[in-house]
Amino acid sequence: MKQEAQNTVRIDRNLLTQLANNGFSQIEIKRIGKILVEGIRYQFDTNFTDPVWVQDLKSHIVEIEPGYPPSHKQHKVLFAQLHYFRFIIERIRRKICNSEQANIKLITAMLTWDNKQMQIRDYITTCNMGLVLNMAQNCKYGSLEYGELVSEGSMALLRVTECYDYRLGFHFSTYACRAIGKSFSRLAKKQYKLSRISYVNYDPALEIDTTCQQLREERVLDSIRQIRYYILGERGNLSEVEKKVLKMRFSVGEYNGNQMTLKDIGQELGLSKERIRQIQNQAVGKLSSIIRS
Repeated sequence: MKQEAQNTVRIDRNLLTQLANNGFSQIEIKRIGKILVEGIRYQFDTNFTDPVWVQDLKSHIVEIEPGYPPSHKQHKVLFAQLHYFRFIIERIRRKICNSEQANIKLITAMLTWDNKQMQIRDYITTCNMGLVLNMAQNCKYGSLEYGELVSEGSMALLRVTECYDYRLGFHFSTYACRAIGKSFSRLAKKQYKLSRISYVNYDPALEIDTTCQQLREERVLDSIRQIRYYILGERGNLSEVEKKVLKMRFSVGEYNGNQMTLKDIGQELGLSKERIRQIQNQAVGKLSSIIRS
């Protein structure tokens, strides 16, 4: 049966300040706060209360041959150490929660045991990484990259390390291989779903809204058409000079296809550029008033 924290403690600024003043790093303070608030899971073994068994367990050093995973017996010892260290952490945590003031000695001891259990956990996962590498190499999901498989398998190995019950007598590799295989299957399904989504290549031209520009151009062309209509139709009540200036300026009548600038029109009529602009504005004003009416 998994044992979980029953007491909780509220972390206030005074405690954080006190920990910082006693030389704890920000990473250590964050870890201490997480343990105090959430507690730590462990699997209780009746042998944890046996001093002789505990002494033998703490002094036992597991030596694993490089390139080979731990044996079933070695796994059992490693997991017993892991959960015993967590058992000690939870006992210290409850003492801290029940004390009225922060006990720096207890907090230091709790952090020391936490470092030990983390080392054991990391050692277990490192020794069993061969399972992940071997399964990733022999994986039949051709669409998945080797690096993705190793990353997903490593996370699965870490998760199964947290939930494996060494007291049941089953081999750890049985649980680990099953969890790693399921993680590969989930990754393949996710990749397959993503591959079925049709993506549209990015086109910068599609991101530009040209609606306003098109409307503006259409209005300009429409205005030019209306000006040409009134010039050629003799309905604008324009003088001969005004007609000629507009014909040259907007390429109307005999000047069709030869649109001239104000400077060119001035040279043609022997007038200044500014005078041609005044005549043009005056003529356009007359036509605009007729169009609006």
